[in-house]
Amino acid sequence: MNSRVVTIQAHLAGNWHDAAMLTVETQAGSAVEYELGHCLRFDRAVTGTVNGAAALSVRLPLNLDWKRFAGWPPFLQDMMPHGQADFGRLLRSAGAPVGNLRIKEAWQAERERLAGIEHPGVTLDQVFARDAAFMDLLSLGADGCQGVPGAWPKMLLTQQRDGKWLPDPMVPDGQAMDHAIVKWVPDGSEVHRLMLETEPLYLELARRFGLRSVRPVYQDGTLLIPRFDRVVAEGRVVRLGQERLALAALGHSHEDNLAVLKQVCTKPVAEITEYLLRQLLNLALGNPDNGGGNMALQKLDNNAIRLSPLFGISPACLTGMRPAANWACMHGRPGIDWERVCDVAAAGVMKACDLKRALSGKSELLRRLPDMAQETGVPDRVIAAAMGQCGALADDMARLSYCHGLSA
Repeated sequence: MNSRVVTIQAHLAGNWHDAAMLTVETQAGSAVEYELGHCLRFDRAVTGTVNGAAALSVRLPLNLDWKRFAGWPPFLQDMMPHGQADFGRLLRSAGAPVGNLRIKEAWQAERERLAGIEHPGVTLDQVFARDAAFMDLLSLGADGCQGVPGAWPKMLLTQQRDGKWLPDPMVPDGQAMDHAIVKWVPDGSEVHRLMLETEPLYLELARRFGLRSVRPVYQDGTLLIPRFDRVVAEGRVVRLGQERLALAALGHSHEDNLAVLKQVCTKPVAEITEYLLRQLLNLALGNPDNGGGNMALQKLDNNAIRLSPLFGISPACLTGMRPAANWACMHGRPGIDWERVCDVAAAGVMKACDLKRALSGKSELLRRLPDMAQETGVPDRVIAAAMGQCGALADDMARLSYCHGLSA
């Protein structure tokens, strides 16, 4: 049987480590085997419980057994621009992806491809204008700096010490000052442009709502998103592990996502509360793309696991998009019974009344949300088309508060 083997590396404590061997078979099956040295370094007693930054996935804690898959391991999709199970594309795009994992052979191939290529870099103004110099970078970067999942065009950029920006693989860690994802409108669609323009404004509303979120900057059809999987500290680049919640959950319901949070998060009460508040805000802002694919688990060096900051929130309802996840406890019925949702979400880890209190406390904020959106600069067209549920959701939260004798 023909098969191909590559090395998966993890970036921990400032260094890259050979973490595991990935074997891909011609019939599309695969297997993963952790390196013995990696297991002993980060789980000395081989407990089989370490599933944080040292692990390939929260579903693959460090252990000495082979793990076989009928297809590709789900976590590999985080290294691929569009999640394709294509070995050649893996070697082109997985040399410097989001997170703290990479394919060693892909990185080596990227270094060979970029050998001898020089570019002065571009300014932020050139990035936002997407001028000829930026497009030059785009052609240089190819798959090696575009390994970001999602349908919209994106590019991974790193700021070097002279202030100029280059594709991520072209800047050594010792020269890196900042990291960003650039995202732009994929076509001439006015709706897509409106969605991208609204995204940083929605994220500002999310912060006012009390949620963790990034602070992107938008200009002329281009969005610059600070990398939340990179931290530059004392001249070192620290890479934080990232794993899309949908890939860890392997399901399509909110209950599937919550089960993962309950199982792996260091502080599950805080993350379940955050998750439900995100669902509430997504509905209020007309963003049905609210499943686990638009959320990620963030894995820190100390093995702590939490939800990454909120990203990718926009008035996606303008495109007619349907919800990416559903509540199984609703059994296909229209609407949401928030009391039932809180009971299901809280089960096993916290008191349902505490979760209901957290949601009910947002009632008046939800009622003011359209006015806050207008103050923030959200276009009136978006407010009218996407935020029509705010009043009804505020009433739902107020009733939830009333039913349980809570203060609204």
